[in-house]
Amino acid sequence: MDRLFEIFRKKELKKRRLTRENTNLRTMQNNVRIGVIYAVEDDQKEIENLVGVLKSEGKKVKCLGYCSIEKKHNDMISNYLYTYFSKKDCNWYGKPSLQSIQAFTSSDFDLIYALDSKGIFPLEYATMRSMAKLKFGYRNNRFPELVDIAWAHQKMDLIQFHNFVQNIHKNAS
Repeated sequence: MDRLFEIFRKKELKKRRLTRENTNLRTMQNNVRIGVIYAVEDDQKEIENLVGVLKSEGKKVKCLGYCSIEKKHNDMISNYLYTYFSKKDCNWYGKPSLQSIQAFTSSDFDLIYALDSKGIFPLEYATMRSMAKLKFGYRNNRFPELVDIAWAHQKMDLIQFHNFVQNIHKNAS
């Protein structure tokens, strides 16, 4: 059964990515709209700290969190800043329903921070569907085309990661 899941998942993620305009790093100096894709089971407090830093810099931030634990998902309340979805919002092989992620993935983000270090398929799918101009995230050996700029550190502090992204923009101009 796992092999069947993997076949369907690879087929979904190998589909041509949605058309996005080509982005030059030099034009990305004023990244105002940032999306964050993450697993709720990861450190929620660290995500909230990152969101706080981004908002203090004047960024408009939206987050999409996936919760694989049903009990925890029932405690999470979606609002204008955080949107949550869970396994029950996905089909039999893990593809999220478009209704559960469409508002996030169709948003016109300048940047996406894809903070899925574990290769969770619903988060990979949301990353692939995103219309963001530029995607930063963990290196994914199964689907290397998911993000535009990947980093290899699986346990990087998120504030350190944000500083890394800012330095890329400064050095590109």
